[in-house]
Amino acid sequence: MKKKLFYILTILILTSCGTPKYYILDTKYSNINVDSYKKSISIHDIKIPSYLEGDNIAIREKNNIIVYSKEHLWAEKLDISIHRNLINYLQDRFKNSNISSYPYDTPKLPDLNIKLEIVKFISDKKYINLEANYRIYNKNTNKITVKKYTTKISHNNEYQNIVRQMNFVLQKLFNDISRSIYANSN
Repeated sequence: MKKKLFYILTILILTSCGTPKYYILDTKYSNINVDSYKKSISIHDIKIPSYLEGDNIAIREKNNIIVYSKEHLWAEKLDISIHRNLINYLQDRFKNSNISSYPYDTPKLPDLNIKLEIVKFISDKKYINLEANYRIYNKNTNKITVKKYTTKISHNNEYQNIVRQMNFVLQKLFNDISRSIYANSN
């Protein structure tokens, strides 16, 4: 009897643990492209807060406590994913430009150099909060543009919706960066 009870409990425990779900960031690229823009652009590594370095999706609860989901995970590291998405977004926006990662493999320095730091990128159970700082250096004019970007958008507290809204706020950040790139070139 004890043996049967042990097997039944083991099966119940194993089946009650959910299979993890993996999410990727996939910002939808801009429909607007600037064909006349022909500068080379380099993106440095993206800096993110240490609480985002793991693969668990982080949720901020009251009293500044961060809870990590064991069942809802990022499929890849966020800094790598944000970096890839930014390059793809800019390549889609500036089709005639050469967009590359630092260190670049061209003999000539890029016209623009972008550094991005994500200061906050988290759900607080009601809103996705994104705070970022970015810097654009134009080597041709020796001009540096430094911007702080902040946005907040609501969600319905389901992980699929949280990730969808995270993609959306990143897209808004990338759009702001692309507008600054275009403004910086003139």
